[in-house]
Parts: sequence; C-alpha cells; structure tokens
Amino acid sequence: MILARLQSDSFNTINGSEENSVVNLKARVRERIYGYKSAKEDTRKEHSMGMITLYVLNTRLEELDRQIMAAEAEINELVIKTEYQFTAGANQSVELTRSSDQKRLLAIMLDPKRPPDERAKAGDDINRYGDPRPGVIDLNFGADYWCKVPAGSFTMGSNQDTDNKKRKETISYDYWIGKYPITYAQYKVFLDDPSGYRNAQWWNGLHPDALEQKREGAGNQNWKIANHPAENVSWYDAMAFCAWLTARPLLDQALKSQGYLFRLPTETEWEKAARGTDGRDYPCQGEFDASKGNTSETGLRQTSTVGIFLDGASPYSVMDMSGNVWEWCVTEYQPRKSMPISDNTARALRGGSWNFNADFAHAACRRNGQPHFRDHHVGFRVVFSTPF
Repeated sequence: MILARLQSDSFNTINGSEENSVVNLKARVRERIYGYKSAKEDTRKEHSMGMITLYVLNTRLEELDRQIMAAEAEINELVIKTEYQFTAGANQSVELTRSSDQKRLLAIMLDPKRPPDERAKAGDDINRYGDPRPGVIDLNFGADYWCKVPAGSFTMGSNQDTDNKKRKETISYDYWIGKYPITYAQYKVFLDDPSGYRNAQWWNGLHPDALEQKREGAGNQNWKIANHPAENVSWYDAMAFCAWLTARPLLDQALKSQGYLFRLPTETEWEKAARGTDGRDYPCQGEFDASKGNTSETGLRQTSTVGIFLDGASPYSVMDMSGNVWEWCVTEYQPRKSMPISDNTARALRGGSWNFNADFAHAACRRNGQPHFRDHHVGFRVVFSTPF
C-alpha cells in the first residue's frame, strides 16, 4: 500500500527498495536541508547570546534560506527529470513518464524566477497532457506528498490578531499533512464515484443539515481545471470526502488498526504546518511577497495550479498555505479547541485566498464559515494522523 511505511520516513521508496537511486538522492538533499535549518537555529542562539550582531544574523539567515531554496529546487528537478515509480496499491506498480511538453511546462511552472502569471499559464496548459506530479490529479499519493510535522511546541497566533493572541502551543504527536490542497480532479473522483458523494455512509455523525445539503447536491466548481484546488466545498463536503478517502484501499491494514485515518487538520495542526517553530508570519521566511503565493496582490484573479509557488513553501515544504483558497479546519471557530463533528456551529478557515489581500494571508489569520458555506475561494487539504 502507498502509505504502508509512512511512519518509517522512507515510505516513499519504490516497491520497498531502499536502493533506488532517486530516493537516495532525495534523502541526501533532505539531509542538507536539515543541516541548513539546524544552522539557522544555531545562528539565532548565537545572536541571543550576544555573540553576533543583528546584521550578521540577518546576513547568515538570508544565505541559509538561499541554500534551502536551492536544495528544494534540486529535489523538484529530480522529480521533473526522472521517471518516477510509486506503489499504487497492493502488488501494483505504476510508472510515470513525461512527454517533452510536460517537461517543458513543468520547468516553467516550477521556476520561482518566472512571473506568477507565466507559471500559472504553464500550470493550466499542462492539463492538455496531464499533470504528472504524484498526488495532484489522482489519489495515488507519491513521494514527498505527505509532509511530516514533528511533535513539539511552536509559536501560535500574533499580537496583531485579536482572536488569535500570540502564545506557545504544543502538539504531542507527529502528523503528516498534504503538500497541496485537494484538487478538483481528486475531488471529482469522490463526486463521480457511485459509492462516493451520494453515499450517506460518509455523512454519518454529522449534523442533519449535512444530509440535507447532500440531497441538494455538490457545489459547482467555478474553475474546472484538474490541477487547481477544489473550491465551492463546504465543511460537510470536506468531512465526507475524508471519510470516503479513509475507506479506500490506500492505507495499510497495520496503520488502520492503529487508528490512522485521513481527516481535516485542527487549527493548531494547520498553523504549525504553515509557520514552523521560528515564529515567522508567513509560510516563507520574511515579509509578505506577492510572488510567493496567490493573493489579490498577485493579480491572477482566480485559483491557480497547486504547488507553483515553490519559494512560498512552509518550513515543512507544504505548498499554498498563503493564498489560493481558504482551507477548512475541523475545529469550531469558537471555542477554538472544540471539535464535535455533530454540531452545526461555525468552523475555522485558514490561509487566505486568491481574492483576499495580504492581511488575510499570514499564518495566524482566522476566519469562520458555517459548515454548509460554499464559495469559489474555499477548499481544503487533508492530514494523515490518528483521530484528533
């Protein structure tokens, strides 16, 4: 199974082979990234102890961030330039090959030096040939899709957000969050499956309003582009999708027996995945930059292909956490740590969207929506973990 070895941090090997050259190369690059991030922590400690000046601190951090970005680009090059195999199910292997058109368009859409509109156009154009990145247009989640967020403390909230004051929070367990929001192509599998959206089983435990909304039918996707985020999705819709996804033959039975499932993130999980442990305001280091995420300042005026803002990735390599679509969390908006799924109270939305500005795109920003709410700027992503 594709997730059979998730806990080992090497679940993305090909057919269980630890000797695969692509995986080994990626592992070595990740080791370098880990070293750069450790060096950043050491540099901050030196500054706090008065050993280096603020100028030296900022200079070193900028250089380390450049090294991290270059290493992450190196990983993406490995994905783009090599054929990639991954386990699609028990005893089944799928080989992905890329045409010259796919390679050309991938090179454009994953190039942070290009303007956002060029990347967005290439991302749309690749749908003529199929977006070959694992876990983008199908449910065969491949290497690097699940981003591990380790247990530990982090800074949550900010002094600028009256309903999310700055504080320390601790998550006592590891969890894995999807690199991208769920895309239209993936959500459409759920909608088209005769045992999917229309099956009342996936709505069990939700408020009766959920079944009423199900009877009225799913929301209409405004931009029917395979590799764009699913949008016009309610909290009820997203919860049902997660229940359906958990029941599919993607999980190893050993993990299922331990209670692992696919679900929406809690607000605490979402924010830690977005900002890491260094207290940054946005997923990427530094001030807001409209070229690193799809907000109103970016000027695209619609959703965009997932994963085209590589330099906007979070410390855990999660994409699109600042802009594109607002993302549902399982958590009630008030009280913020309450998570009963049978209520019809407002739920938290995180991350901003393509038609909201930078004020809504920082990691601590919270908004709320009634669980039946749908709009063309609202989608979701999933985590892989034990129940909350």
